[in-house]
Amino acid sequence: MSKKAITIIAGGESYSNLATFDSIEELNKTVRYYKEKFHTKLTKSTLLVLDQLHRYSCVYLGVSFRTKNNIAKSLDISRKTVQRACRVLEDLAIIKQLETKRKSDMRQSSNVIQILPIEEDVQQEQENKVENCPTKKTTPSLTKNIKDIRTEYVDQFEKYASIFFHDHKTISELKKIAIIHSRINSICEKTAKSLSLECLKVLIAKLKSKPISNVCGYFNGVCRKRMRSARIKHLWEECWNTLNPIN
Repeated sequence: MSKKAITIIAGGESYSNLATFDSIEELNKTVRYYKEKFHTKLTKSTLLVLDQLHRYSCVYLGVSFRTKNNIAKSLDISRKTVQRACRVLEDLAIIKQLETKRKSDMRQSSNVIQILPIEEDVQQEQENKVENCPTKKTTPSLTKNIKDIRTEYVDQFEKYASIFFHDHKTISELKKIAIIHSRINSICEKTAKSLSLECLKVLIAKLKSKPISNVCGYFNGVCRKRMRSARIKHLWEECWNTLNPIN
């Protein structure tokens, strides 16, 4: 039997066309669903591989082009273990592996891996369960109002962080570090929100290039430097406006 011809050319245009999700929230929800549904069938190494694929599927939502060699190196496991994990995930219809070829010489390149969306009938069943679940009515309290002050900031930070970090304790610690530095430097909430996300992106870019032994320590250093610079810039602007008032 002849081998099927490879038709997908590796590159941004192909990855974009292969995207399986419209939003990060949908991608995160799907991965959580698969973990819960198949928790008895997924070994520790298979879960680690799934987390790695999830983490590297945020540029083209649901599509990872990270090589198995790099996945194995990042997780400190063998390439064969990664291959076995991918076969298990594919058998469970969690992922789909697609062969690609290079545009330069049309020779075979590394596989593209899609995280597959939940089947429509299963998704509808999940939504019906949520709709039919009775809600507990509560009276709005002062505590709730206080929590609502930073809801938007916390949601954006946590949503982005959850793509790369799956330990809630780590995400909570990173969030706490960002808030502390924003308060130390008297940075307004709007600026703090954008700076925190910027610092988080610096941390993630660093993690992609090489392992970091102390993630929170590195993030603390990034936040201290970036937010202190923002504070100094703000003070200079205030000083300039004082010395050069607009008539």
